[in-house]
This record gives sequence, structure tokens and C-alpha cells, in this order.
Amino acid sequence: MTTSTGSTLNEKMAELLRTLDRVVSRLAAIQQTPRAYGTNAQLYSTEIHTIQAIGDVANATVTRLAKRMGVTKGAVSQTVAKLASKRLVRKRAVPGNAREVRIELTDLGRIAYRSHEAFDRKILSAIEAHCGADTERMVDLYLKVLRDFEAILRLHSEAS
Repeated sequence: MTTSTGSTLNEKMAELLRTLDRVVSRLAAIQQTPRAYGTNAQLYSTEIHTIQAIGDVANATVTRLAKRMGVTKGAVSQTVAKLASKRLVRKRAVPGNAREVRIELTDLGRIAYRSHEAFDRKILSAIEAHCGADTERMVDLYLKVLRDFEAILRLHSEAS
């Protein structure tokens, strides 16, 4: 089938996959590059997003963070241990509950948290500048497309 632009659907789908691959590669490169976020510690994407989750979640625990971030409790525990060694978070026992440990940001962790929020605001401002008056409609479309791709990839990985 040929589309109105003269390209076949297969050609467009091939270009879609190539574009997605470039986007994923660019994101991977960003995620693999550590940044200081206003601190002396070099933080990788997983670490700063854990800091963000801790700052956003009231009474953060490993279980709450894992659920929010969509990762295992073991992954959260490992990242929290790294962040604690960098003095960005601390663990506190919950009085009366020997099994539960709360995770909170230190002063240095709050600096990283605020710096990451500023970093995100710059990206969001770039999206707004690009989309202009259509920002809300385009963000809705981007979310739909990304959620659809996530569902397709989940089905594909489960079938493999």
C-alpha cells in the first residue's frame, strides 16, 4: 500500500523503528553520563531518579519506591546503598516496626533533588517552546504514543 507521500506503509514503519532506535540510543547516552546536580557526587540517571522519587514520596520506603519506579526492591536497595555512601540519603528505623526503614534525603540530597527539578524544567520548557500553543495536545499525543509503544514492547518481550 502506498501512502499520500508516496511511501509504502512498510517504508514508514521501517523509518519509525529507525527513529525509535535513535531516540533510545540518545536517551541511553544521556543516562550513562553522570552529572553532579549541584553536589560533588557524580550521579547516574538511576541514582538521580531515585533521589527524585525519595523527595516526591512521603515516608519513602524501599517497597514504596520500587512500586513508584517500576523496579525491584533489590534494585532500589542497591541504589539507596550507593546514595547513602555518597551522603545523599539516610535510612531511619521506624519506631515500633523493626522491619520498616524510612529513606530520606540529606541536605546534600535535597540540593541534588532541586537541581534535578531545574534540569527537568529546562527540558519541559524546550518542549513548550517547540510545541507552542499545541503543547497540551502534543503532550497528550506523546504520552499516548509512548504508552502504546511500551505496551507493544511488553507484549513482544513476553512472547519472546
